[in-house]
Amino acid sequence: MDYKSQYYNILSLIFLGCIFTSSASYAQDVPPVTGDKAPEVAEVGIYVTNIFDLNFPGGYFKAAFWLWSKSKNKDYAIEKEIEVIGARDIKIDNPVIMVTSDGRYYRSVKITTTINQNWDIRAYPFDVQHIKIAVESTTSDVSLLKFVPDNKSSGYDPSIALVGWVFTNMEVETYPHAYKTDWGMGSVPESAYSRFTTTITLKRSSSRIFGTAFLGFFVADVLTGTTLIVESFASTRRAIPFIGRLNMVVGALFGAVGNKYLTTYHFHPGDLKAAKIDKPNFGRGLPISAQRRSFLKPRWNHDRQERTNLLKTQCSGSCCL
Repeated sequence: MDYKSQYYNILSLIFLGCIFTSSASYAQDVPPVTGDKAPEVAEVGIYVTNIFDLNFPGGYFKAAFWLWSKSKNKDYAIEKEIEVIGARDIKIDNPVIMVTSDGRYYRSVKITTTINQNWDIRAYPFDVQHIKIAVESTTSDVSLLKFVPDNKSSGYDPSIALVGWVFTNMEVETYPHAYKTDWGMGSVPESAYSRFTTTITLKRSSSRIFGTAFLGFFVADVLTGTTLIVESFASTRRAIPFIGRLNMVVGALFGAVGNKYLTTYHFHPGDLKAAKIDKPNFGRGLPISAQRRSFLKPRWNHDRQERTNLLKTQCSGSCCL
């Protein structure tokens, strides 16, 4: 029995050894399982050189900026593989191409564009506007290309002269923007593309605008309040017999102030069409005296002609005498 047990033990060891040997050889033949290939990384930065024509009726603004990318891919051309989100028109200059000290390929382009903007003027003239410049990859989704922001070099030119506004902040960020469509390819029902967004915060110079824009209305309100106070007491009504004329003066002042704001606010015909705003009727806001002057002028000319004829008649009669 001892020999048989030893024999069985030896056979068991040989059998287990064969199994481990075959398993090890199979593991060497099969390649290791790895994850998906990591996407290509492009470091993107921006330097804003100009922002102008903040058009509130038209819902857009214009900007000029330099956009660059640094990537290990020699063939990646950022000027050909991006779009400016919400751009009405765009002009891209020829790129500047070089190799950085760390061996990455650098491409920089100057872009001038007109971008749609949703203005929030509910707090006018104390409003703060956040204008966005968003750039997105058009040919490669996030599985192939990923943007990372160049926070260190991005910024704006402090010499930008934007009358009535103050630059308070600028931020850059990147994130995958998802689209719930397969673009007609019949594959994955959702895709995402890397987007580089620049947010510039502008604060309106409210103190000056508040004073100049509403000073006329403040004066008119004070005169209106004075008129109401005068009419509230019988003694003041008796002391001021021309209260009716004062009311006409206050009404004319309101009309003059309204007409002033209409004539000083300049609309471009294209902006009025885009914003679906009718052209202002300047005659409607004229003061009462100005409106009546146009109707009284023909009558005044007629009276002057009658007086001239009368003088001629009197002169002829005196001469005859």
